[in-house]
Amino acid sequence: MPIPVLDDRGFAASHGHAVDHSIATEPFESHWYLNEVAVKEHASCFGTHAPIDAVLSLREHLPIDRITAIDVTVSEVMRTVCAIPVPMTALEGKFSLAFTTALAVVRGHCHVADFTNEAVRAPELGEVSRKVRLHFDDDVPPQWARVQVTLDDGQVFQAEHDSARPMTALHRRQVARHKLTTLASAGLGQSRAREILAEIEGLLTDRSVSDLARVLTLDGPST
Repeated sequence: MPIPVLDDRGFAASHGHAVDHSIATEPFESHWYLNEVAVKEHASCFGTHAPIDAVLSLREHLPIDRITAIDVTVSEVMRTVCAIPVPMTALEGKFSLAFTTALAVVRGHCHVADFTNEAVRAPELGEVSRKVRLHFDDDVPPQWARVQVTLDDGQVFQAEHDSARPMTALHRRQVARHKLTTLASAGLGQSRAREILAEIEGLLTDRSVSDLARVLTLDGPST
C-alpha cells in the first residue's frame, strides 16, 4: 500500500524531527508505543511548548518589570501554526507564541484556566506579549526553541528546549496526574477527582476495574 506524500506542515512534520513512514505498515502487535506517548503538559498548541518550558527554566532569574525584550527562535513551520500576534479570544491565545510566552513569564504556568477571553486582554500579559520578538529558522527542528530574555541593565538569560524529546516515565506520570485532577475537579469536584485518580493508580495493586467503574458512575459532584 503506497504511503501518501505528507505536507511539510502536516502532523508528522510538525510533531517530530524525522518521519519514518514504514511504521504505518508494521503489524500491529510488533511494537507497543504506549510507554513512548508524550502527554501535553501545557494547555496550548504543542508548538508553543518548547518556548514555554525554556521560559520556565529561566523564570526565577527574571524580574518581570525589568524585562526589555524576549527573543524566541522556533522552526519556520510554526509561522503558520501558532504565531497569532495579538490574540483576541481564549482559543487564539492557545495558538499565540507571544501570549503563551507571556503567560509563562507572568504566571509561571499555562493551565486550562489561564486561557480565557479576559486573560488575552489583560494589561499585564499584553505588556509582556508586546516584548516578545519571534524569529523563524528553517534549520531548527519543529519542536525546538531558544528563548533569550534581556533585562534593562543589559543582562541576558538564555535557554533552549526540545519538546520532541520523550518524557521520563516519572515526569509523564506527574503530568498525567495533574491533568486528571485539574480537569476532573472542574466538573466533579476535587474529592471525586482524587478518588478517581486513586482507583486508577490502585489498578496496579489491589483495586479492580469494577472499583473504578463504581467511582466513575457516581451521581453528582463532590467537593
